[in-house]
Amino acid sequence: MAAHRDEHLPPPLTLIYPPLLNSANPWATTLEDLKGLFGCPHTGAVTTRTALLDEGFAHDDLVHQYAFFDVGTHVSGGFGSGGGGGDGDGGGDAGVKEKDSVHAKRNENANASLNTLGYSPIPLDSYLDFIGTISDALTSESDPDSAMEQKNKKMNKKKGEKEGEKKRKPFIISVTGDPAEVAECYRRIARRQRAVRVPLAMEVNLSCPNIPGKPPPAYEGVALGLYLRAVCEAVGGRGDGGGEGDGGGGGREKAVRIPWGLKTPPYTHAGQFERLASALREAGSYYSGSRSTSGDSDGAGAPCPVSFITATNTLGSCLLLADPSPDPHQQPSPKLPGALGIGGMAGAPLHPLALGNVATLRRLLDADVRTRHVALIGVGGVEDAAGYRRMRAVGAVAVGDDATPLHRCRTFDEAVAQGHLASILATQPSYEERGVAGTLRSGYHACRAKTQRFFRSKTKHWLILTMIILDIADILTDVFIALITCELRREDEPWVAPTRAALAYFASTLGRLFVVELILSVFADGLEFFYNWSHCFDALVIVLGFAVDLLEHNVTGEIVSLIVILRLWRFFKIVQDFWGEQAEQTEELRKRVEDLEKRNADLEAQLMI
Repeated sequence: MAAHRDEHLPPPLTLIYPPLLNSANPWATTLEDLKGLFGCPHTGAVTTRTALLDEGFAHDDLVHQYAFFDVGTHVSGGFGSGGGGGDGDGGGDAGVKEKDSVHAKRNENANASLNTLGYSPIPLDSYLDFIGTISDALTSESDPDSAMEQKNKKMNKKKGEKEGEKKRKPFIISVTGDPAEVAECYRRIARRQRAVRVPLAMEVNLSCPNIPGKPPPAYEGVALGLYLRAVCEAVGGRGDGGGEGDGGGGGREKAVRIPWGLKTPPYTHAGQFERLASALREAGSYYSGSRSTSGDSDGAGAPCPVSFITATNTLGSCLLLADPSPDPHQQPSPKLPGALGIGGMAGAPLHPLALGNVATLRRLLDADVRTRHVALIGVGGVEDAAGYRRMRAVGAVAVGDDATPLHRCRTFDEAVAQGHLASILATQPSYEERGVAGTLRSGYHACRAKTQRFFRSKTKHWLILTMIILDIADILTDVFIALITCELRREDEPWVAPTRAALAYFASTLGRLFVVELILSVFADGLEFFYNWSHCFDALVIVLGFAVDLLEHNVTGEIVSLIVILRLWRFFKIVQDFWGEQAEQTEELRKRVEDLEKRNADLEAQLMI
């Protein structure tokens, strides 16, 4: 059963090292942008700007703009539209010139930004082509190193990387749309994975605050569930080869299963966090077919199919006014056009909220076995090493730039040269430290995850039940032999002592196995194991039983009877828990059948119209 559960585990997010990357922003729009980010040795992954499925976002330079400002004075430090070229070829001159002109206007004191931007004017298939172009330029086994990898190679050599070791930097492809479109995005990206030499992952952006009439779905539990269900169904049917414009590799060839995650908005109260956590906990039941119904051996259900969460996006409903006019009678106007200048804020003022989001999400994810594997990428106002360390300290496996720290520069390389990221990069461990510590850490987490899955499987339940039955039978047999031989005055017969010694040895062996079970349970669940009173009682029974086994015959009959009663109680408790889990799974299946019947009826009604 544990092996079946492994099918539900999503592929983990590829190691991001250095644990620093860009977020989905205007500086990741064009092919040249992505080449620069991929070739930079200071980034461990590349995130594309958020793309739509078949058509680019209708970007309007007069409406969709951004501005940088000093959070202390609200004095602006440059602005732009971030169009990035709308022709889909990655080389849009208008976008590049726009970003260059903004670069010239920037204020060194600006540490925050406000934007009314939407998504990328370049569609998903173009981004897949961009990544294919970058992948094709990578070194092959027989070709000399490409210029793009030479830079990475030189940097990694300084860190002690062995000759011939090649690290493929992952691409996180940010997408959005309605649930069906996002599901198709997953299919296309998964199919393209076979054709490229870099790891791919998909980030579902459910958090943009700037789309009129479309509030961020991640704030609403039902909408979030629709997206999770749609992608889960796409993962379950990823070998169907459907969809037009899939970027190659269509047909019936089975696609690679890739990691996928969510980009969340800044949550501001406990109810929003709990809605997200609840949706993630229930998402494992969305797998289609027998995969979702036959293998969940624990009461918690199948693991969450999400591999990572990027927290957070910009904070909506913010306003930046234009710089004060010399005329005191002139009323200030919004700095940005459209929707009264209301937009999403990033940078230094967002950092405490983003930090709180990462910390809270990590705590909630760790509280349930179904979501403990979900990694967090922290984004929001990280400007220096202190901010970077804060994000890592609260649980982020990697830290994303939200564009504000780099607004003075056009590339990560330029930012490092000017010292804006040097303090962050200086905090990274050496390659040798990463190799040893990283391997040990990865092995620890992998071992703990496997232990958790086993201890929540039917196999473990049946194994423990069998051991308890054997233990009780052993104790009762020993008591029976002692009583009978005493009554018949045959204690000195030659078979009595060896038989009772064998029973005592068998009981001692089982006691040691129960202690191993207790240790592994604590290893799997951590200190949370002791938060459950029944777990504490189990631990007490195991420790008392082991102590009695060590004392062997120097115990009274009352203590032996107590141990038998306690182990019988544990036996019946495990049986009760087991049948309770089966009842919960039956109820869950009943609800799913009702939901499918309702959806089928709705489809029939639509066909009748």
